[in-house]
Amino acid sequence: MLEGFTPWPQKMSNAYKQKGYWLEETIYGFLQKAARGHREKAAVADSFRELTYAELECEAESIASSFFEKGVRSGQTVVLHLSNSVAFAIAFLGLQRLGAIPVLALPSHREREILHFCRISQASFYILSRDVQTGDCSSMVSAVLEGMPGLEVVYVEDMKRGSIPCPSSNSDPSDVALLLTSGGTTGLPKLIPRTHNDYLCFARESVRSVRLSKDDVYLVALPAAHNFPLASPGILGALASAATVVFSKSVAPDDAFELIQKYRVTVTSLVPAVARLWADAKDWMPEDLSSLRLIQVGGSRLMPEHSRQLRLAFGSIVQQVYGMAEGLMHLTEIGAPDEVVDNTQGRPLSVDDETRVVGDDGRDVPVGSVGQLLVRGPYTVRGYFRAPEQNERSFTGDGFYCTGDLVRLTPDGYIVVEGRVKDQINRAGESVSAAEIEELLTTHPSIEDVAVIAVPDEVLDERICAFAIIADGCDPVDRLEIRRFLISKGLASFKIPDDVRVLKGFPVTAAGKQIKKPFWISTKNGK
Repeated sequence: MLEGFTPWPQKMSNAYKQKGYWLEETIYGFLQKAARGHREKAAVADSFRELTYAELECEAESIASSFFEKGVRSGQTVVLHLSNSVAFAIAFLGLQRLGAIPVLALPSHREREILHFCRISQASFYILSRDVQTGDCSSMVSAVLEGMPGLEVVYVEDMKRGSIPCPSSNSDPSDVALLLTSGGTTGLPKLIPRTHNDYLCFARESVRSVRLSKDDVYLVALPAAHNFPLASPGILGALASAATVVFSKSVAPDDAFELIQKYRVTVTSLVPAVARLWADAKDWMPEDLSSLRLIQVGGSRLMPEHSRQLRLAFGSIVQQVYGMAEGLMHLTEIGAPDEVVDNTQGRPLSVDDETRVVGDDGRDVPVGSVGQLLVRGPYTVRGYFRAPEQNERSFTGDGFYCTGDLVRLTPDGYIVVEGRVKDQINRAGESVSAAEIEELLTTHPSIEDVAVIAVPDEVLDERICAFAIIADGCDPVDRLEIRRFLISKGLASFKIPDDVRVLKGFPVTAAGKQIKKPFWISTKNGK
């Protein structure tokens, strides 16, 4: 067992196996078996190439052999940092074939996050593509190597076919298969360990809920390393169904719409900001999108008025999805009444998802009352990876994950998300820690103090606003200076504040805690 991983109690593990949630198969073995009988069918494609299931397996075996020749071993952690492409599928499956454990970094992550992932996971290899970021990524790689001198960097473009067969993996289905990254609410992202058993359960339950079949074509528009497009049902669910997976290099309509028309895409997953962008673009772009039968919308709350706008643009093919990389997923049923799709975030994916809505005292609140959502179940993790202090805060003694989301339950069992307990910003579907940005900005020589908050935004859902107090004798700062400074610190671009405002001081409580709500009100009113 990987050190730093919190397993399910034996009694729960046995129950999940008996109920058929955990099949005691590895991800690679399960997908390999699912593809039998469909070997000449298109498996994966992007703007440049297309592979059948037989070709995908051959490429995965080859890159697994190459990784092995470079020294990657079963049970070893590696950081995988790739853009959306067929290469992502090949590398991910190759690592699963070998039994290595990828830490799935997002394309927007930079040296600050990559170094953190390498250190926490004790990765020996950093595998990336040269196009993972706009422009030259060599400066980022140099910064990572400066912080981790013994790290071996591997560019997938330079990988040659392996010359020796890859040895059989000794992975156990209860072992950690991959490490997802959290959005982070208290600083740098945490690592989320997903096992073969629980992640396959999640993907299979998602397949059932969206009725995915071999006739479907799934478009990966969001970053493939996200839980949403990876397994909700996403890439893994599509491959498990012998469907076709198409990778778009970005969510931009210019990139995605052409692929939807070319491959007759049937299902995709979007965040609300992107879904609304697509709805606007659909009116004036020429591509035929009529093949779409389902658009999953999640990552941040879809407001009722925005849901109605999407239905006007695309018809009744929108599915609300509420979930998290830690596990739990709610969704509205296919064919659910418009009122349900517009006003709720659906019901739990599995009948064995255990949910509680609790007040500040930790006691369950009545149906219809707002409280924090707690959850545990067959695909919800029992702890973050190598984060004991965070686990004490985020998990109860009996294994419930404290989501930090404020919700209420309807009498019909639907969930409605009302807000957050945590100090987190959802910017265009990416979770951003206000605390992380504040920590970095307080190191700026001109800034004495800073507060970072979320501000409602029609395009991004929430934008990031930083309020700064300038130190005596220092020049004021603007957004360009803040951007330059944070980029120099290696912060991911999606975390850069959209607005920067200079104040003379902050209001505080009697205990000396900053009061952020007045900033939100004044910013909302445009002051």
